[in-house]
Amino acid sequence: MTVSDAASPAQPSSSSRAAVLTVAGVFFLLLLDSSILNTSLPQVARSMGVQPLALSPTITGYLLASVVAMPLSGWFSGKFGARRVYLFAIALFMLASAACGASGSLWQLIAARVLQGAAGGLMFTVGRTLALRDAPKSELLSITSLLVWPALLAPVLGPPLGGLITTYVSWRWNFLLNVPLGFVALALIARHVPPDSVVQRLPMDWPGAILTATGLALLFGGLEMTVLAASEHGRWPAAAGLVTLGGALLALAFTHLKRTPHPVISLEPLKANTFRLATASAGTYSAACVHATPYLLPLGLQLGFGLSAAAAGAMMLPYFLGNLAMKSVTSPILRRFGFRQVLLVDGVMAMGLVGGLGLLTPQTPFPLIVLVLVLAGASRSMLFTAINTMAFVDVNNAERAMPPR
Repeated sequence: MTVSDAASPAQPSSSSRAAVLTVAGVFFLLLLDSSILNTSLPQVARSMGVQPLALSPTITGYLLASVVAMPLSGWFSGKFGARRVYLFAIALFMLASAACGASGSLWQLIAARVLQGAAGGLMFTVGRTLALRDAPKSELLSITSLLVWPALLAPVLGPPLGGLITTYVSWRWNFLLNVPLGFVALALIARHVPPDSVVQRLPMDWPGAILTATGLALLFGGLEMTVLAASEHGRWPAAAGLVTLGGALLALAFTHLKRTPHPVISLEPLKANTFRLATASAGTYSAACVHATPYLLPLGLQLGFGLSAAAAGAMMLPYFLGNLAMKSVTSPILRRFGFRQVLLVDGVMAMGLVGGLGLLTPQTPFPLIVLVLVLAGASRSMLFTAINTMAFVDVNNAERAMPPR
């Protein structure tokens, strides 16, 4: 089976489509929470009596907790059932979101964000497992297209929604909004996502879990510290030390995962060239660029262009229109030209447009800004769908389900 086989026009059954749409809706909730906060960071800082840079741990803590929770999701799913873990993660996310909204100090907000990040890491990995575990290759493009919608829309809709909420209500409601949406998600999952038919109760790979989680936490923490080191030169040795130690632990984890009979993370998918390309090399580098754009643009429009939170959010609408316009023609283009040609051409365009966004200034004519935003959104949509479909086209159903082995 080749990559092109994933572009066949088969559609998921109505029951599986309902389950995939439910998972996509939860993804939207998760990603909306991440993006809706960006436009309110200056207001949150003023409310807490700190500088905006002091809020960096709220983002870093969320990220570190996510990457620590992700490797454990397979074992939790195997022991308790993926659907049950998914419901628990959403409930925990709702609780953490309420705690974020009620935070009275910076440290309370950081602690709540760490809890929220752990829940989010479980939600992301287990949700994708539920959507893809039984999907035949002929349905991968259709299912991936449904799952990609939240990743394309939430980072674009989040800034204008967050700007409106922050400007006219309170930044706290950016978090509190997750509570009613979470109840809706729980009800939909209970109705549309079937329980696990078989629950595998395999032993926990504690050495692999500890090495992987600690290595990822140190690596990402060190990379985050390099941002602070740019303004505080004394932090460079600590940042370099964390990155080096994290990398060393991950190398040990990789060696351990290859040898142990039941690794906390299966390395079998890496044997597929398409999975390696989409997740461990070119796909990672390109995704890093296009994913950063919806997060950096609202901040740049506020801090660099002097726009309000609501105005900066509204400026993201052309980006959303580009995403939306391209989504309807992505599958036909992939079927007509194939993944390789589309990724090469669109990858060059996407990177060039990301660079073009960095050249915009308050003096740039408004029509030109809108044009660049629309084109950047369109190229991002195509690139994201193609990479995510290619990642799983040569991975079998058992490996998509991420059981501990």
